[in-house]
Amino acid sequence: MNRIKKNIKQYSKKLDQPTMMALDNTCIQYGNAYNYFTSRYSGINSSAITVSQTSTRKNCRDVLVKDKTFQKQMAKVPARFWKSALDDAGSTIRSMWSNLLNKARKKIAENENLNDDQRQYCFWCLSGQRQISPVLAYEEPELPKSLKKCEFDRHQLDNLLRRTIRKCKGAIPVNRRKRSFLIDAQQYSYRDTEEGTFIEISTMDFRKRISIPVKDKNHLKGSLRVVVDFDNSSVVINSLIMAKKKKRKPGRRKAIGLDKGMKKTVATSTGNVYGMDVNSFAKEKSDWEVERNANRNRQRSVWLKLLESGNDQLADIILANNIGDKHYTKQANRKLEPIKSNMNHALDEFFETENPREIIVEDLTWSKWDSGKSPGVNRRLSSWMKGYLDERLIYKAEQHNCKVTYVNPAYTSQLCPKCHHLGRRQGESFSCPNCGHQADADLNAAKNILDRKKDTEITIYIKAKDVKKIILRRIEEEQQKQDTSKKPKKAKKAKKKLRINN
Repeated sequence: MNRIKKNIKQYSKKLDQPTMMALDNTCIQYGNAYNYFTSRYSGINSSAITVSQTSTRKNCRDVLVKDKTFQKQMAKVPARFWKSALDDAGSTIRSMWSNLLNKARKKIAENENLNDDQRQYCFWCLSGQRQISPVLAYEEPELPKSLKKCEFDRHQLDNLLRRTIRKCKGAIPVNRRKRSFLIDAQQYSYRDTEEGTFIEISTMDFRKRISIPVKDKNHLKGSLRVVVDFDNSSVVINSLIMAKKKKRKPGRRKAIGLDKGMKKTVATSTGNVYGMDVNSFAKEKSDWEVERNANRNRQRSVWLKLLESGNDQLADIILANNIGDKHYTKQANRKLEPIKSNMNHALDEFFETENPREIIVEDLTWSKWDSGKSPGVNRRLSSWMKGYLDERLIYKAEQHNCKVTYVNPAYTSQLCPKCHHLGRRQGESFSCPNCGHQADADLNAAKNILDRKKDTEITIYIKAKDVKKIILRRIEEEQQKQDTSKKPKKAKKAKKKLRINN
């Protein structure tokens, strides 16, 4: 496929109060419809309903129209809006199930009591919603030919899968902010005038549209997501399009190992480093959060005292400028911009310079990410940074027609790529006590990540302790081979001495 999903944004000019009130009412009603659908179809027994967008519409719409309870709750919501909310909720639920099945697969992989046939059946059932739905409904799934030959107790494994799914399932997705809504092509139209370009959008008022002035002259197509910015009295209109991928350059490398971190954004198996140390920016944001939160706690106590004394006017000023989330969120996002900019620049430079066909990276667990962070950087910010970097890496790899392969991260930073013995990592340097090899720790890890792709024994789901056992066993086997190869040489030397003496 030569196209990639890309989000196009269109910004509006400042809107008047009646328009903002109409948008606010639309967001609330749409959010209520969205929450109704997610609560109704996020259960274990509804997995078969939301397999695809077409099945969601087909299986749900006809039933909902005949449901009297639903008609009472959605009496004020036009049909096109609740159908859009149904599609929106369906995509969220499908994403929830995808993450849920990934978690369940890891749990099954960690279960040491299963044999190969049992594990194969469980992995097949967890490969998608279509496969797991009959199991959750206490029905027998139609197995492929490869599984029909295997021997296992299906009843026992189905119970295991149901327990695992229920343990991994999180909370029902809920839209609490209610600041956006989805509209299809029939719910908006563009109008060009001498004053500028306007988009006319349907709201919850039947057969009435509001006119919103936009800053550019583009006419977006397809379904749009309207995000309302109540702080600035404006909206941001998002359109998802299919853009062409970048053309492949000649002379592409086959595969490159990649090590991600905070001190070096990207270190490659080719010996190159991209990106600067973001610890300074991260520490600055963490220090600001500590100071700001301490100040907010003091202001909160003052605010409570003012409320008790009846000084509501001053209490509202403190709430708006010192305690409220609006100003705090703006400042927090501003502190994140240097980190985002550095990461994106590093990835752009990497793809432009290395021109890879495939990149090998560690699994999403990223067990050793926190080892490179500064002591002043909090865990929540560190988690956000690694999630953002991985998200951008996947997007840019797809944009450049590059495949992403994940490998087991265990001991990639402590292994010598030359003799394959366990070495020592001290800060930014790595040294091997066996062969004396010395290198930069992150570049050394990138080489091991590339080698890990070819390793058929150390798969992605093997635990770290089992990886260490495999490495130590290989070292022992290599040592035994060396010892056996030395013995014949000693015997030959002894025979030569006997001949000379004779």
